Amino acid sequence: MKKYPIKRHNISAESVPKTLREHNQWICWRHEEGKKPPFDPETNCKRNPINTETWSDLETALDSYRRGNYDGIGFVLTDEDPFAGVDFDDIREPSTGDVDEKIEGIIKRLNSYSEVSPSGTGIHTLIQGEKPSGYTNIENIEVYDSKQYFTFSGEHLESTPKTIKDRREELISICEQHLPKKSTRNERDRAELPADDGGEKIIEEARGYIRDFLYGQETGPRARKYYNDLLNGRYAKRGFKNDRSGAETTLCSFLYGIFLDGGADRQQARSLTYHYFTHAATENPYTKRSGERRKWVAGSADCQRNYRQNTLDYAIENFEFEIWNLWRQSGNRKTNDYSEHAYEIAMDALYELTVAYSLSSNPPTLSINMTPESQESGGGSSSENPYPTMGEIVERARKEYELSEGSYENILRNIRQKGGAKMARIGSSTYVYYPATYPDPADACYVKVEGKKRDPEPESQREEWNQEVMTDRGTISAKPESN
Repeated sequence: MKKYPIKRHNISAESVPKTLREHNQWICWRHEEGKKPPFDPETNCKRNPINTETWSDLETALDSYRRGNYDGIGFVLTDEDPFAGVDFDDIREPSTGDVDEKIEGIIKRLNSYSEVSPSGTGIHTLIQGEKPSGYTNIENIEVYDSKQYFTFSGEHLESTPKTIKDRREELISICEQHLPKKSTRNERDRAELPADDGGEKIIEEARGYIRDFLYGQETGPRARKYYNDLLNGRYAKRGFKNDRSGAETTLCSFLYGIFLDGGADRQQARSLTYHYFTHAATENPYTKRSGERRKWVAGSADCQRNYRQNTLDYAIENFEFEIWNLWRQSGNRKTNDYSEHAYEIAMDALYELTVAYSLSSNPPTLSINMTPESQESGGGSSSENPYPTMGEIVERARKEYELSEGSYENILRNIRQKGGAKMARIGSSTYVYYPATYPDPADACYVKVEGKKRDPEPESQREEWNQEVMTDRGTISAKPESN
């Protein structure tokens, strides 16, 4: 695993382009085992960078950095902002400042704000633009426009502008010339799989990577159990009762990510994933509980080849999904599986409690049903409201399918950020959650949905709302006013 030298940079607000200072999308990071996991500057907790609630303004991040708590700061790229970043990795000699000629030519074509990476071995270029679809990153040229944070050193590359320029057309041209296209299904059908017999040597190599990841980091015992359940065919236990393909695609993604994280190149990681999964499925060819044959080893040789190829290639193209990121960045926050099954249970709990509260003639007071957010601040509200708190939703969901502490909270935040639910603040520190199709509480201070705050709906819209709900008593109105 590559080691990065720790170097303190003299970062200031003035060394950051003005257009970035205006966005409250800053985090801090710290060197850990060759990686740079992100932290919330305000709480000092390791966090997933795509969680909007963990971002801060630039000054807050800088204050934490100056106090020596962290090794640097970073800016989170999102779909809402106009920025994209190009990460040129391992292309600069720190002692001389010499940059690889090909990369130097690309930086000149982009002609936008660029700076030396914190390690001194790379260059980060920020532009206004979007990464064109259909392209995959390579080892020393990576392009991102969302769901990624860029570290900042403040060490401006003197040959580039100090402002972030609009370089949409240039980025498209550069991607066309230097990045490979993602393979289409027809191309995948013609792709060669590794030879079936990997031998004991490659299996032991894969085991080494897996041991280092599962026990060398604080992924938590639940994460290890989740991985082992999938590896040994306990699909139903992890929410894949009738979805063997989904379970095996998820497992391939995990394996591929583990090997990359350990330092394997992409081709090597693909080969290790194929051989190790083939070995595991051959050793345990049936799924537990249902007794069905694992699809990886089911059917004729041609069927197996086609299925393995499609599953492996799809998993590799999409391995950077939420589950993997949360595993890799878990720290001492014991994360759990975030399968579709867990999301469905969280949504069921959200709807069931919202409907129950809406129909209740005496809903509980929020002062005794506070969310983790309100508990931390010691606040609460004595007003009655027909919507549940996060804590109550989590409690209901865990009765159906138990996840580790914090998992359902993260799932609910993800649902809210994707527009499936809303959160309203009532009083100084009480928060309630409810489906996005439901009206906002009358006494809400503000509403948050899809990562953005907004004012509650006007009273007139709430009065017009009249949703019918199926209950044991038949179809009835669920107007909150009926409480």
